[in-house]
Amino acid sequence: MGLVTAVAIDPFASTTVYAVATSSFAFGGAAGAFRSDDGGTSFVQIYSGTPYAILLDPNRSQRVYLATASDGVQVSADRGSTWSALGTGLPSVPTVSLALDAVYLHSGTSGAVYDLQVGGLVLDASHPFSITLTATDQRTGRTGAGLPTQVNDLWGYFSIPAITGNANNPEVFVKMLDGTAINGAYWFFYGGLTDLEYTLTVTDVATGRQRTYTKPAGSECGGSDTAAFRP
Repeated sequence: MGLVTAVAIDPFASTTVYAVATSSFAFGGAAGAFRSDDGGTSFVQIYSGTPYAILLDPNRSQRVYLATASDGVQVSADRGSTWSALGTGLPSVPTVSLALDAVYLHSGTSGAVYDLQVGGLVLDASHPFSITLTATDQRTGRTGAGLPTQVNDLWGYFSIPAITGNANNPEVFVKMLDGTAINGAYWFFYGGLTDLEYTLTVTDVATGRQRTYTKPAGSECGGSDTAAFRP
């Protein structure tokens, strides 16, 4: 069968199994990543390079990450049918390990660990802003990062499954508008469907300017900022 270095079961479909091999696999005698949709009875190749690790996103159905020998970190949003490189500026050395939290994918090489943001919202593609959220349950002290859902280029929302246990339950909505024609600034709006304490961190990707906005525990209000972010 060859050297199979990792196996993973799809958290959304228990009969879907992934395997990675760094040398000849049972099917075709090649290295690569493989997927089985029948519980491991048969496999098809979904990546033809040399992967060292595979990771399935527990909150995003069909999303798969690969750590590879020569292609950096690869991500697929369709169970491996298509792949794209994740992140820029990574060294041209093998990536050998992966770990995931709600905001970052942590990719390890033989000499360092690199954090690739996968959990924040990125709004306004023409002048992008990255938005992340952390929250605290005032009743239990439990903390968690927001899991984003992007609705379109201007707005999206966060769930907080680490606290609520429900990745599909929207808790905080955010919106970014280009108001430069009116007052020379970009406008940020936020509002919640929760009484949890949360902090939003908004980063202007182009300038690096960053602001944080905290809603205290026990209220459901939101807020806005129409002056902080200027080109």
